[in-house]
Amino acid sequence: MATLKDIAALAGVSPSTVSRVLQEDATLSVTEQTRERIRQAAQELGYVKPQRKNIQKMYRMKAGNIA
Repeated sequence: MATLKDIAALAGVSPSTVSRVLQEDATLSVTEQTRERIRQAAQELGYVKPQRKNIQKMYRMKAGNIA
C-alpha cells in the first residue's frame, strides 16, 4: 500500500502537501498542476484513502489502549 511519503517522493512535494491535497484542503495554495501531479502519483501507486474508523483504531493501538 502506498504511503503519503511514497506519493510525495514521486510527485516531488512534501508529505504534508500530499495530505492536504488528498483531503481537498481549500486553504492550501498550490497550483492546479501540482494538485494533478499528486493525484496522478497517488493513482499510479494505488493509494487508497484510509477509513476514519481504522485511523482511530491505529492511534489507540499505538497508545497501548487496545479496545
